Amino acid sequence: MKYFTNLLIWLCLAFSFCFAQAYDLSGSGAAALINGEELTKQELIKFLEHRYGEGSAFDLHPKVIRAALEEMITFKVMGMNLKKAKVKCNRKDYIQEAKRLEKPLFELYEKWGFKNPVSFIENLQTLVKKSPRLEKQYVAELNQMELQFQLGVDDRKKLADIWNVISKEKSIHSYVRGIVLKKYKLHPSVFKQRIVLTAHLHKYTKQKIKEAQVQEFVSKESFALQGGKVKISHIMLLLIDPFTKQAVSSEKEAEVLEKIKEIRTLIDPDYSNFGQIAEQYSEDQITKYRNGDLSWIPRWTVFAQDIADYGYLLEQGKLSQPLKTKVGYHLILVTDRKNGEALSSEEIREKAIERLVVKKKEEVLKKWLDESEIERKIID
Repeated sequence: MKYFTNLLIWLCLAFSFCFAQAYDLSGSGAAALINGEELTKQELIKFLEHRYGEGSAFDLHPKVIRAALEEMITFKVMGMNLKKAKVKCNRKDYIQEAKRLEKPLFELYEKWGFKNPVSFIENLQTLVKKSPRLEKQYVAELNQMELQFQLGVDDRKKLADIWNVISKEKSIHSYVRGIVLKKYKLHPSVFKQRIVLTAHLHKYTKQKIKEAQVQEFVSKESFALQGGKVKISHIMLLLIDPFTKQAVSSEKEAEVLEKIKEIRTLIDPDYSNFGQIAEQYSEDQITKYRNGDLSWIPRWTVFAQDIADYGYLLEQGKLSQPLKTKVGYHLILVTDRKNGEALSSEEIREKAIERLVVKKKEEVLKKWLDESEIERKIID
């Protein structure tokens, strides 16, 4: 669910089946039945060809076809339930939703751009030429960057500044969106349909949030809601077999827990040997040779949510008890905390509501999917 980010943050709930299957797209008929309604093969083929090109549907890997089918099923279920709920949105709602969906895509595109500066600069050159003012301001600098063998730190900062201006320029916004959507294989018509559906879902779930929930969340998460961050180091012992990728047995898990408890006793009270112990015992091959440093962890993250949940409540300079996650047991040490911007109580409240809405969306969509009768018809 990654490239849609918050658009599809809850979509993986639908991906509960193995991908190692073949799919028959030939002929007519249904690709799936959803609460008695057909999602036709032709609809699926059209969706795939919008994303991957005309005539591509029959040559795609089964994983790709399955992901597209699950995406369509999920949005079909969403549409059915929102129609029953009779949620009404106005133009402002749709504009706000478009911004919410664009933001993570634009951020992904910027990250891609710094990994692929040649293509990024070429695209920026194309975009600035759509605005005489931006062309006059930036084209010479971009042309100069294009000639350089390698971009320095100052060049990268300037490139980020140029992208920041371009991505917010209203006069060329449709061109910017078009390039980003093309990069992530999102057809404009599909993207607009998603905006309509997710705007209604956003409004529906926002209406479900109670003021008491908001106040409780603000009280608990005020630091993070204002952009505060924590820097975390950890020592990890795996609960996943590195070769089979399967969870270890309950007996092995008990052994791992006892081992990490023993490791905790080896750490000095001032944690001065934490890095040494991490290098000696941690099974995180990425961080063990850098003092167990996970760097600055966002409060709400896809990759280390359990660690973030625990770490943001842990005092700086305090070592955690063993924490179990999906991958292993961890000892967590918060090595630094960084305050964000000072926000008004109303700004914090609004951010709390938005965060609660994201969580509520996951719950609502999972409930709708669980309650739906879904029959996938194209699996051989």
